[in-house]
Amino acid sequence: MILYILYVLISPILWIVLILSTLFNKKISNRLFAYKKQFLRIKKEILNTDKRVLLFHAASNGELEQLKPILRKINRSKYFILLTVSSPSAIKHIPRRLINNYCYQAFDFPWSTYIFFRTIKPYKYVITRHDIWPNHIIISKKICKGIYLINANLPEKSKRNLSVLITLYKFLFSKFNGIYTVSKKMKDQIENNLGIKHSIQIHEDTRYQ
Repeated sequence: MILYILYVLISPILWIVLILSTLFNKKISNRLFAYKKQFLRIKKEILNTDKRVLLFHAASNGELEQLKPILRKINRSKYFILLTVSSPSAIKHIPRRLINNYCYQAFDFPWSTYIFFRTIKPYKYVITRHDIWPNHIIISKKICKGIYLINANLPEKSKRNLSVLITLYKFLFSKFNGIYTVSKKMKDQIENNLGIKHSIQIHEDTRYQ
C-alpha cells in the first residue's frame, strides 16, 4: 500500500519525463499520439452501443495468442470486445475479426487511467500473463464488476519477487477476483511468494483450448 502511494505521488514527475522523451524518442511520441486518436474513436463507439464492454489486455504478440481462443467463444451480440496492447509491434497482429475495437493501453498515470476506465466502463477486465500496472488494477477494481488474471506467471527470477517490490505485488494481486495459472508449481509459487490463496485456480494454457 505504501509503495503504491509513493508510485502515485511521483506520477507527475514521470509524466514530465514522458513528455520530454517524446522530443527525442519517435516511438514514444508515435505511441502517445496514436493512443489519443484510438481513444477518441473507441469513446464514440462505446457511447453508441448498449452492449456490455469486455476489456482484454495483452502486452505483445505472445499474449495475443493466449487470448484468441477466448475471444472466439464470446457472444458478440451481447458483448462489445475491446482489446488493449502495450507493444507497438502487437498492433499489426491484432485479431480484428475477433474484436470490436482496440487501442494502446493507457499510460499508467492515475488521471489517464481513470479517464480511460470511466469512459469505457468495462463490465469485466481480463489481463493475460503478467503485464500488471498498479493504477490499472486499483482503478479498474472500483469500476469493473470483476478483474481477472489468466495464464498467470511469476517466474522465480522475476523482479516482482524482490523484497522491495513484493509488498506492492501482494497488494495488487489481492485485488483480482480470479487468478488462473497453468500449473500447480506456478500456483504454489504465487501463493507462497505473494500470500494469495483464495482466488487462484489451475487451468490449461488458453492457447490450447
